[in-house]
Amino acid sequence: RANVDHRYDEAAGEWQLYIAWRGLDDSENSWEPFASIYSDVPALVRSYAQTYGRSILESLLQ
Repeated sequence: RANVDHRYDEAAGEWQLYIAWRGLDDSENSWEPFASIYSDVPALVRSYAQTYGRSILESLLQ
């Protein structure tokens, strides 16, 4: 998996990461709840946060 973007979904009341799933077509990319991805693969989220700076991880963890 490789995440490529993030957003706050006001309707869902949660941060989400846009995931590009390895081995699947781009049409299978999807917005996934941050909490789920962080729970499943915390190293991926930390790596993503390093790209955007620590402040993004702090925002996502709130």
